[in-house]
Amino acid sequence: MREKLLEIQDYWLSTAKSRAGESIKNILDILVELTYIEPGQFVLEFLQNAEDALMEAGKRGYFRIELYKDKVIISNNGKPLDDHDLDSLCNIKSRKKPGLGYKGFIGIGWKSVYKVSNHVEIYSNGISFEFNKKYWASPLAQETLRKYGLRPEDILWQVTPIEIKPIEAVPKDETKFIVHLRDTSDFNEISRMIDELGFSTFLFLDHVNRVEIVDNVRGRTKSIEWFTTSEEVVNGVRIARVVVTVTENESSAMHKFLVFRKEFTVPDEVRKDIVTITAKRSDISKREVALAFYIHTGTTGEELRPLEEVKLWGMYSFLPLHEVRTGLKFLIQADFIVHPGRRFINSEAKWNHWLMASASELLKEAIRYLVKNYKRSYLSVFDYQTIGDEIWFKLIKPYIIATIDELLKDPLVVCINGHEVRLSSTVKLPDDLLNLVKYGLLSEEELKYIYGVDKHILDPSVKLRGKDSPPTLRLEDLLNQDIIRLKLDKDLKEAINYLGEIYKLAYERNIFIPNEKRFVITQSKDVKPSLAAYIPNLPEEIEELRKRFPEVENYLRSLDFLHEDFVKTVDLEILKWLGVREVNLKELAEKVILKQISGDKPPSNTDDLLVATTLVKKSGITVNTSIWVLTRRGVVEKSNNTWYPLKAFEGLDVSELLGIEVLDIDRYAKYDPDIVGWRTFFTPLVKGLQLYDYRCYYQRCYCWVRDYVYDLLEKIKKLLEVVPADINIKVVRLIKAIYYDSLEKECRNQVKLLLLNDEDKLTYSDQLLLHDAYEPEEKWLRWKEEGFQVGPFISPRYLENPSNKTEVGSWRQFFKEVLGVKEGVGSEIVERFAEWFAEKKLVSRGYRVLGRGEGCDFNLDVGGKVVCVEIKGRKSWLGELEVELTERETRKAIELRENYWLIVVESIPNNPRAWLLKDPGKLISVVKFKGEHIKGQGELLDDH
Repeated sequence: MREKLLEIQDYWLSTAKSRAGESIKNILDILVELTYIEPGQFVLEFLQNAEDALMEAGKRGYFRIELYKDKVIISNNGKPLDDHDLDSLCNIKSRKKPGLGYKGFIGIGWKSVYKVSNHVEIYSNGISFEFNKKYWASPLAQETLRKYGLRPEDILWQVTPIEIKPIEAVPKDETKFIVHLRDTSDFNEISRMIDELGFSTFLFLDHVNRVEIVDNVRGRTKSIEWFTTSEEVVNGVRIARVVVTVTENESSAMHKFLVFRKEFTVPDEVRKDIVTITAKRSDISKREVALAFYIHTGTTGEELRPLEEVKLWGMYSFLPLHEVRTGLKFLIQADFIVHPGRRFINSEAKWNHWLMASASELLKEAIRYLVKNYKRSYLSVFDYQTIGDEIWFKLIKPYIIATIDELLKDPLVVCINGHEVRLSSTVKLPDDLLNLVKYGLLSEEELKYIYGVDKHILDPSVKLRGKDSPPTLRLEDLLNQDIIRLKLDKDLKEAINYLGEIYKLAYERNIFIPNEKRFVITQSKDVKPSLAAYIPNLPEEIEELRKRFPEVENYLRSLDFLHEDFVKTVDLEILKWLGVREVNLKELAEKVILKQISGDKPPSNTDDLLVATTLVKKSGITVNTSIWVLTRRGVVEKSNNTWYPLKAFEGLDVSELLGIEVLDIDRYAKYDPDIVGWRTFFTPLVKGLQLYDYRCYYQRCYCWVRDYVYDLLEKIKKLLEVVPADINIKVVRLIKAIYYDSLEKECRNQVKLLLLNDEDKLTYSDQLLLHDAYEPEEKWLRWKEEGFQVGPFISPRYLENPSNKTEVGSWRQFFKEVLGVKEGVGSEIVERFAEWFAEKKLVSRGYRVLGRGEGCDFNLDVGGKVVCVEIKGRKSWLGELEVELTERETRKAIELRENYWLIVVESIPNNPRAWLLKDPGKLISVVKFKGEHIKGQGELLDDH
């Protein structure tokens, strides 16, 4: 073999600089870069070569991997390398033929090692050699390079072997490869690849039956060993039980598989296909296909389990095809034609389509066997996921998925009675409901009342696929009136226990039960809706009412009370949760007691009326229809004709004055002192507590005062025409409290009433001025007291506390906004006041008024000289006002000059001052005088 090694070395050194050598160098670089994607791929390639070496040796053996940070050592105990193997290693070809049982291609797959290494050592059959890129650049190679006229970069180092001396002893029957990593960062990818070698990875190898992994970096050891424990033949299919033992760091786990194998004859058209010929399979007449299913052994025995492999591996060509995902929960193995690098399968090859068709035939036999022997778990392994890639649509779906869907369209399953039925005729029961079956409270025969057809209860141990969806019996489905009546006719106790268990489960798990499904058993041994039944335990207050009102006793006799055994079985809290009623004060108030006070029937005696009304109020119900009430006059009146005793009524005998009835709230308070509660109770019933409503149309809301408020206003208008002053004041205070203080501004309309004026005489409100006591903007009262004719003024007697600014403001607004009382006067009175005020000022200076003037207001005797005086009055102060003379007045001013005076009175009436402007004609360019001109050219008239 040494001679063969030297011969090969000489050949490649001699060929290196030739055109062929350069081409081979490029091919090697491309082969390694493009064919092998993952750094750890070479491990599987070495494993397949080990399988072939053991086949050639005719024995079963091991495959060992030792991991170091900078190297990987791989060894096996198969047939040692010979000259032919060496020739394949040092070439880009393989002498192995699939027809002879070979799995690997030693000349091609071997090259994957160069993805991670520039230096690989091989020890086998007493010889040691290496492929080492760095060697050719070392001094050791210089003599050889000179001999062949080469540079280091010319060397085809991947195929040029270098003989080396062994540094350690290698067992005679072992072949060892030491792969020195080019980059230590590749260690992580290689170790990840090795970690993914799961217990099913080696399932379809015939000769390697033990894999040993020693990770010296992470301090881990792992061994995987498998063997067949038994085998049987059914319909030409070999069915083997394979046990895989995985030991990791001295911890062992055992995995079992059921493997179906069958040989199929290759059709001629498949053997003659060009792809088959190219893949060296044209001389093969038969090929074996295998399917593997995972078996789990538990406390209840063996069962099938879906196989969830890393990356969803499911397709094997002796070893898993990493990039082929089937979406299946079991494994398919066949001699598929794969692309270089063993990552992809040829989806167009006739050979592969024939193998998949064969796998589908084998699958049919496997399904029949599994249905028979694994009744409760077989379905779970035939669940699948749609992958959606080319291989899935061309190879998996048309063969495997189609077979599964055809044979398991309506699969056989086991029901709780142990017999096999079709899945479509079953229902699932949650664990909670299975107790009903366990204790004999539910049978399969009773399901017909729920579904209308015969149904079977699925054995809960049956494992289904995701797509298998038999109807699940819901707890509420069991609340079927026909089933309950059937049980009730047969045995009362069974019916009660049946409902009791269902309601207990529903309550504990907070399961909603529709009202129409809530049934109970009554004293009459009848099935009734829960909302129509009552708990028989009566509160003490109800027992007392039963004695006082015969109507209550009659009403109670008309109710459906629960059967006492039903109440004992079903917790009281659950009964309330179901809506079973308790006879309570509210219900009796609505059904019975309210009738005792209703305005639709003659009233009861006073005591019964007060008692019944108090009970209705305490019950919390809202009463909207008229009832009989007790008034302060001691009479019984309908509530809609009665007023609540408002604070505004205090001090007035409104019943006498206005002819209205007032509720005697004090009598009601003796039975129940909750005055706030009484107000709430009486609000929709009597007058005075709710004076207005809001009504909305098209997103706009309007205020509507209730008619009885207007009725009261009309009564008040008439009353004010005949009552004395003291009563007038009290009644006006009443209308203010009701109509103004209790109504929103937008609810009030203006009204006209007879009010007291400052002389204690009656005057209509729209003819009155505000008295100074109400702090109006214009204070006229003082000028009336000084002799100016103004008024009349509204009496200040309506105020209860004149020093209270809030009360004063409230009355002022009420008088103005509601009753139309005036806060100020018009311009005519202002002008008249100005004349009166100016005349007083002039007279105080000793001037004498001679009478009305021509072109002015009056003539004035000023020391024997007649002066024509024009008076102008304004509410604004001097800095804001303008005075305009008429055309006639202007002519007169220009004509008389010094004998024409203009007097302007400002700030009327609160702070009036009179300004005298003599000879205003000197300012006339227009007929308007600004206040600043009057002040600058005139003088202030003041009292002397």
